[in-house]
Amino acid sequence: MEILLLGIYSFFAWLVFFKFKWLPWNITSQVITVTIPIIGITALILFLNIAAPSSPDVRVMNYVVPINPRVAGKVIEVPVEPNKAVKKGDVLFRLDPLPFEIQVRSLEANVTQLKAKLVSANANVRNLGEQVKQATSQQGVASAQLALARQRVQQYQELAKTGAAIASTSSRRRPTSRNTRMTSWPPRPPWHRPARTWLPGHRPVSSRKWRR
Repeated sequence: MEILLLGIYSFFAWLVFFKFKWLPWNITSQVITVTIPIIGITALILFLNIAAPSSPDVRVMNYVVPINPRVAGKVIEVPVEPNKAVKKGDVLFRLDPLPFEIQVRSLEANVTQLKAKLVSANANVRNLGEQVKQATSQQGVASAQLALARQRVQQYQELAKTGAAIASTSSRRRPTSRNTRMTSWPPRPPWHRPARTWLPGHRPVSSRKWRR
């Protein structure tokens, strides 16, 4: 770059001093003609070192901000261009929405099934509540019957302690109808016979038939 600038400067100096001879070529003009390119090239080199420094060993450093999405997926589009500034709200890339749509449909179906199960569970809870009420009422009835049965058992035990022995003894002593017909009290003597009645012209007939 410096050589190109010196060549251009030399061409214009040749035109001014030798071709058209607009200025005389003396000691003063020669010093000025040589001093101007030296000062210009030196200033240009210093300015380039400040604005765009050069070195044989150059490393470009830049801040890199990693961008990680909240969900994993396949990238189908990158609308931004490299080495261009972006602002808040710009879309950096787009993911494939199909897997997420399928997952949303599956979750919606699960929600519907869970709602149906909730309705069934509420119905079962109501049925169980009615069964609990019935069981409670039956328990009350059974408790009352149990109390009554215990009271009767206690009464029977008291009766057995007081009058049941007397009743059983009197029942053993009571004669039956068969014994009443077969025997009599007091017993008759073996020589006792019923009285006979004699009628004229007839055989004697006993007033009572013998029992076989």
